[in-house]
Amino acid sequence: MIPYPRTLSSMVTVYAGGGMLVLVLLVGLVFFQVVAGLQAETLRDHARMLARQTASVTLDAVMIHDYGTVERLARDLVAEESIPAVRIRDAAGRELAAAGDWPEAAVEVTEPIRLLGRDYGEVELAHAPPALTPVLLTSLLIGLGGMALLSGGLFLLLRRLFRHRLIRPVGELVGHMNPTTPPPPLPEGRVPREVALIRNRLAEMTTEVRSQLTALSRANARTERATARACQEQRLAAVGQLAAGLAHGLNTPLGNIRGYAQMAREGGEAERLEALDVIERQAGLCAGVVENLMTMAHPEGEAREVELGGWLEGLAGMLGPVARRQGGASVEVAGEGTGAITVDTAALEHILFNLVSNAEDAGASRVRVAVDEADEAEVAIAVIDDGPGIPEGLRERLFDPFATTKRAGEGTGLGLYVSRNLADSLGGRLELAATSSSGTRFRLILPRGAPTTACTPEER
Repeated sequence: MIPYPRTLSSMVTVYAGGGMLVLVLLVGLVFFQVVAGLQAETLRDHARMLARQTASVTLDAVMIHDYGTVERLARDLVAEESIPAVRIRDAAGRELAAAGDWPEAAVEVTEPIRLLGRDYGEVELAHAPPALTPVLLTSLLIGLGGMALLSGGLFLLLRRLFRHRLIRPVGELVGHMNPTTPPPPLPEGRVPREVALIRNRLAEMTTEVRSQLTALSRANARTERATARACQEQRLAAVGQLAAGLAHGLNTPLGNIRGYAQMAREGGEAERLEALDVIERQAGLCAGVVENLMTMAHPEGEAREVELGGWLEGLAGMLGPVARRQGGASVEVAGEGTGAITVDTAALEHILFNLVSNAEDAGASRVRVAVDEADEAEVAIAVIDDGPGIPEGLRERLFDPFATTKRAGEGTGLGLYVSRNLADSLGGRLELAATSSSGTRFRLILPRGAPTTACTPEER
């Protein structure tokens, strides 16, 4: 299979060279036909001359009925290379002599045997042109060779003109093509008008691209400033919300600590032991609030690539004992065939621990952690329990700080808030998928690749 030309130079070479070759073949064929026709006409004239000579020589023999002489003349005439057959007839059409084999494709030449206007018979020759004579063949070859040389020279001249006037200017345009740099000027009067139009259009496009890039750069700068302001406002709002919630979340355990400390000071030994036990639990609650705040303040760890199914199976060995210590709920983990994911495993572990712990605290007896959906871009992990569900009045503010269904002094209300912030830091999202009196379903959607965030850690 002939390869298709890929460059402008190869196209000019192939197409111009092919055109010249076809032209040489056509002209050579016409030249051959002309030479062959000239030779055939020459031989035909020669045959007519022989026929006239034969008619003149056989006139006397026919008039005196000397048929032996007529036959001898016919045989001598066939000895000519271009005369394969001859017939001589009298005026009545009787054949007086015949020699040679009459070919099917022969050209007949007939000459009458006539004297003083009276016909005594006729001579009929079969003319079959032989191959080209050496002189004509040599002339034909010389002519074809000259035409080939002339065509080759013309091809080289055209190729040189194309190279200097078309291929080189186009190559310079391509070599200097850059969306932000104007193309180089072309020499005046030495390139086709179309190439100049291409160059001018490229210059216009370059100007448009540079203008668009400038506008895009300014828009990006405005977007970055707006993002920075939004992150700052978000941080200030979060600080205010956390401050209010922190005051509310710590006020109750601190009040309990103060009251029981006073009771321990004034009561007996039994009252002091009971008060110290309550103080210890309330101090642990305060420590939990601080720990959650510290986790939220530093959500980013080191992201690494793990096989999610195997990692979840390994996590099952830690989730089960935690649930059993809290109340005996069974934990089931499933994630086979999920593939690899790049994630901060410490943050992911913290989210799943919070969700399983909340399910057990709500009274669930069975918790299932499983891969819900997985494609090339994202993975969704579902945490499903059979607990009593989430009250309708709490669902809209479920992920707000210090939102909880537990009694005062039993929980911090920061677990889901911290978990959602951790999910955001992983480039994913945590959502309440479904809840009813027969159970609750949370979905954690994570990207397979490394997370990207709009705000920097300092801005958050």
